[in-house]
Amino acid sequence: MQIHMSKSTGLYARTLTSATVLLMLFSENVAAHGNQLKVPDTGLLLDLSVEQHLLSDVSGEKYQLTTPLMYTAESLESGVNPAEIRLSVSTQLNGRWMAHAAISNHSHDGETGLELDQGFIQGNPLSALQLRAGQFYSSLGYYNEQGYSNVLMPDAPLIYHYALGGELRDNGLRASLSAGSGTLIGIEAFSGTNSISGEKTDDFSQTQTLYLDQSIDLSSWGHLDTRLAYLFGKQNYQTSDSSHSHGDSDLSYDLSGEFDLWILSGRWQNKYLQLSGEFFQISRDTEATTSSQLLNINDRSSGFYSIAAFRISPQWQILGRYDRLTTDLSTDGHQELISEFGLPTEKTPERVTIAINWQPENDQFWSLHVSQTSDLWQDEQDSELQAGISYHLNFSGETL
Repeated sequence: MQIHMSKSTGLYARTLTSATVLLMLFSENVAAHGNQLKVPDTGLLLDLSVEQHLLSDVSGEKYQLTTPLMYTAESLESGVNPAEIRLSVSTQLNGRWMAHAAISNHSHDGETGLELDQGFIQGNPLSALQLRAGQFYSSLGYYNEQGYSNVLMPDAPLIYHYALGGELRDNGLRASLSAGSGTLIGIEAFSGTNSISGEKTDDFSQTQTLYLDQSIDLSSWGHLDTRLAYLFGKQNYQTSDSSHSHGDSDLSYDLSGEFDLWILSGRWQNKYLQLSGEFFQISRDTEATTSSQLLNINDRSSGFYSIAAFRISPQWQILGRYDRLTTDLSTDGHQELISEFGLPTEKTPERVTIAINWQPENDQFWSLHVSQTSDLWQDEQDSELQAGISYHLNFSGETL
């Protein structure tokens, strides 16, 4: 489905853009995450991706998960979920610098609109040094940076909902240095208008990350990638300054505090088998205040997800995912705010997913999946079985 354009570039670009806008008018939600960056040698690369999920037997309750800003994590619904759509354009500015921009559809509280998904410039002023500036997804975790690797799942890992509010994306700067022998060191500084810190202040940066990558070629044994990342964020958030609402509640509150996060990521793969996973350790000390109440929250929760995928043939693979969150919360203050926020105290939400993926072409993914959940939904303790079908399509066109 790769399309290379020459004389018809203008017509194709207009057609692709019009089709994207039309599709977005019928879309209501997107669970966006980072993706692999593709850059043409010359001209422009237009890329359109469409992903959609059909699910059955999804609980009518909300997730028993809160985000760092104390919102209930959003879940997919039974039936045909709206398509998740992203349109991006990439180009080389010169031999050392490139530019990338993407828009996507987004919905919250029943309102749908377009938003800037990413927009940045990136370059190599030195052969071993890479710089990026603009709005982009953080590289602190594999899923946050590039989504699932060569597999299709209907939702983000549970720990990503809880620790990052789904994903970490913000305006900022990144510098990464290649130290040789497969070693990469990176540092990021974000403004703070994101799913962890909340709102930007007068400080230059409210959220910072530091990560160390190690890539090892194991020859006939395959390839191993590892990453150790650390995040520090200051929380400064007022619901009165936000366009979000706290579910069906009119609760108005302020958050202040500090958020520390360690992430250990790993991925091993060979021709037939892929094993990957990420472990999160949270250290959060937050003060939540309303007009008449105060709650101090000390969060030392942890969680992980792991994936095993076996390729049966060039087009078929079978895979399994297990993800789990172990909550470890202590609070002091007005305890009634615990139920107002829906904090998952002393809970261990977990999920097992088995899927069969079909990839008839490089830019098509189809998936049939079944999930067993436990302790995941509010007001429900029993395990639940859910099934669904998902697809991901990618259309790209490169100008000459």
